[in-house]
Amino acid sequence: MYWQPGHKLKTRPYQIEAMIGQGGFGVTYKAQHLELKHQVVLKTPNAMLRKDPAYPRYEQRFRKEGQMLAQLSQQAHPSIVRVSDLFTEDSIPCLVMDLVPGGSLFDLVQERGPLPETQAVECIRQIAEALVVSHEIGIVHRDAHALNIMVANQNRAVLIDFGIAGDIAPMVSNTRDAYNRAFAPYEQIVRGSGLPTVDVYTLGASLYYAVTGELPTPALERKDNQALIPPKQHNPQISDKLQAAIIQAMALEAADRPQTMRDFLALLQTGATSAKLALDLRGYFMLPEMKAQGMVARLGRGKVREVVALNQELTIVIAGRGAALFNLRTGEALWEIDCPASGGAVTADGRLLALNTYEHIYLWDLATGKFLRQLTGHTDDVKSVAFSPNGKILASGSGDKTVRLWDVATGRQLRQLTGHTESVWSVVFSLDGQTLASGSHDTTVRLWDVATGQELRVLQGHTDDVNSIAFSPDGKTLASGSDDKTVRLWDVATGRQLRRLQGHTKSVYSVSFSPDGQTLASGSDDKTVRLWDVATGRQLRLLQGNIVSFSPDGKILASGGEDGVVRLWRL
Repeated sequence: MYWQPGHKLKTRPYQIEAMIGQGGFGVTYKAQHLELKHQVVLKTPNAMLRKDPAYPRYEQRFRKEGQMLAQLSQQAHPSIVRVSDLFTEDSIPCLVMDLVPGGSLFDLVQERGPLPETQAVECIRQIAEALVVSHEIGIVHRDAHALNIMVANQNRAVLIDFGIAGDIAPMVSNTRDAYNRAFAPYEQIVRGSGLPTVDVYTLGASLYYAVTGELPTPALERKDNQALIPPKQHNPQISDKLQAAIIQAMALEAADRPQTMRDFLALLQTGATSAKLALDLRGYFMLPEMKAQGMVARLGRGKVREVVALNQELTIVIAGRGAALFNLRTGEALWEIDCPASGGAVTADGRLLALNTYEHIYLWDLATGKFLRQLTGHTDDVKSVAFSPNGKILASGSGDKTVRLWDVATGRQLRQLTGHTESVWSVVFSLDGQTLASGSHDTTVRLWDVATGQELRVLQGHTDDVNSIAFSPDGKTLASGSDDKTVRLWDVATGRQLRRLQGHTKSVYSVSFSPDGQTLASGSDDKTVRLWDVATGRQLRLLQGNIVSFSPDGKILASGGEDGVVRLWRL
């Protein structure tokens, strides 16, 4: 039994004006408050559910989550419909919500066709930011698709009709439910999952629909090996980055999607024109001296090995075919050094550059762009180099299983450190210059006394190669990134593991502390950069890249990767 237009409720002063929606779980009505003379939306369980043996559990969940939605309404987010009351009418639980003017995103696309990319992304971004708030208090929408996204005046998007039903199967089905299935992930359809990744998929599918005007291939059909048609096949005007963002958000396996709504927002930022991406640096650059000789280096086509953000204006990029200094304001390359490199380092004052290639190390004067000297001694490829804070000592790690210390001024080898049983992938000095850390294929991190060469302690816990290490600014904490897909934080004084950070889905290649030591950035072979809260281990943001470096003031994060592109993020 459904309420008909004109029906007056007994418990509250509402009069039904019209039924405006019906699904397998709920029915929504437009109603008028008879005393205040304003319109609202009433939501009740679908009457057919009363025949379901699971109905008492559903009603209990309806009431409980109605209370949670009322709590969410206290956050006063402009993209979440406000819930103002929860009451019972003739044993039927009722939710009272604001009536949002306008139509749904689904209807808007039906009427006008595919939306411009910027408009569609902005709409989904608003909803994603609302779901960040929702998820943080434990509420997953479960139905955050185009049918439940209202587009009001000035393109303000509002999320309505939170999916309260959870894992209870509906006894009725209609056309709307068929549309719902086109937006729903496999694990929700089959197992009733209520994890945040459900909302990520649904928003990705909604964005797919908004920019193509076509429903995406349903997850059940994709599970039966029917491919998801790429969005650009429907609409060639879509950018490659947005297509990649949509496809990742709609990954069939939940583990392959952004794991939080913040991650999804970061994905939108990298995929849309409204991103907070400062610059993409790529192209052909050369030293002025080289130009006269007709020598052109192609840094923009080489894999980025290291990025060093010197300040808000200058960053040095080390790639497979050399190194270049960029002006961040203009994107102009001030100079480039043409020298094959598998890695490198820059002194803290930005005056000296070390590039490692094969078993050799080359030093350059960045003030003049002139080559200074070659350091020779390793018997296998040099994997990593690092300058001491004062720039007087260079450390190197090699496939010959040794760490070596060099006098920068003379090129003389000062000391050979032995202890690792496999290749040394990473070396780094503490900021006071007294301690050196090295990470290895043998899965360990070793700490060394720079003055004596004595091994201080061995940090054990990783289960695969340690690719990158970094000291916190106060020297008390060490971060390490590994092929085991984890980032670990260690107490330098005791060697005790403090925290294990998980989220990357492939090898972690790079770690970097912010200057204040409160944030850690990690870059991975999964092509993401993740920002972590050092104190809690909580992931803060998801960006794009493999290699990371903070500027000295912490306002810029530089990331690079295999695509040969350096991205500069204003934090």
